[in-house]
Amino acid sequence: MSKGQSPVEFIIVVFLFLIILVTIFTTFIAKLNPEIDKAKEQESCLNSDGLAISLLKAPGVPVNWNSSNMEIFSLTNGTEDYIYYDKWLTAKSMEYMNVRVKTIPDASFLLSYQIYAFKPKNSADSCPASGNATVVCRYNLTSLQIKALPSGTNATFNLKMFFPFSTATITDISSESDDIKTTSSANGTIVTLSLHTNATDSDLLNITFSQTNMIFVQSVSYKTAGTANLPVYLGDTSIVDSFGSAGTGVNSYCESERAVSFVDKTGEVFLARFSVLTW
Repeated sequence: MSKGQSPVEFIIVVFLFLIILVTIFTTFIAKLNPEIDKAKEQESCLNSDGLAISLLKAPGVPVNWNSSNMEIFSLTNGTEDYIYYDKWLTAKSMEYMNVRVKTIPDASFLLSYQIYAFKPKNSADSCPASGNATVVCRYNLTSLQIKALPSGTNATFNLKMFFPFSTATITDISSESDDIKTTSSANGTIVTLSLHTNATDSDLLNITFSQTNMIFVQSVSYKTAGTANLPVYLGDTSIVDSFGSAGTGVNSYCESERAVSFVDKTGEVFLARFSVLTW
């Protein structure tokens, strides 16, 4: 404080200086935060793309790893874009944190897939007969059955399938008035179902169709009233499933999607969409 300057004047000058300093700092932080978020998002996208390559194209170590000797996690056998259901099930049985430390790059992730196309079969699928699940069972080249088995609580099964260049019809075996079952024509037949189950209620219906080379699953879900996911199977293979962390409440996450060939435990190949979400 210089001579002739009162303490009050000095305090005012210091106060104004602090206001200016805080304003500059706040403005800088406000401009910096979006850039930090962009950098984190770019890092997440690099991790997502890298993990998709690691899981879907590169072989694991060893190639035929199991739960006791996995060094690097991969869902392939070294053949690009072929996902193996037995590897998926083994990884899920090992639990997320035990698998995450075996991934390259190391990042928090949520993996998910949905089978979107499958072929009719000459012979019948092996289908679960019980459990909180819905099962699509193929019986032959022109028929399949939908079994919405009793769930532990109120739940809704939604399914939309497309039978290209084919006429499909629904035969109701056991359902209720609140269940929705419709067909529409568009270069084939679109079947739309919304079936409601509870602890004692189940729904059963048959779908017959003129011969087609492929059946497409446009959308599928089986959820409780609390939006918890319940299993959906094609035979004894999950049509839709996920594995990983649910902690995606951050802003900087990124998702990579791939179309893959999905090989079940019997060697049958389905077409599936595979998603890698990282943050």
